[in-house]
Amino acid sequence: MKSEDRITPTRENCVYTSCYCEENVWKLCEFVRTERTAPLEQLFVLFISNENRM
Repeated sequence: MKSEDRITPTRENCVYTSCYCEENVWKLCEFVRTERTAPLEQLFVLFISNENRM
């Protein structure tokens, strides 16, 4: 994928927090919002959780 086609940073430029997947998704969304790489009204995030997993 060409860099101009991306709406998120490359993997090596991402902020990553081990064991906090929600935080990682938040950081990706924050990047899109602050860098304006895509219209926010065209995007969404879906969290799926498993109440039985601890």
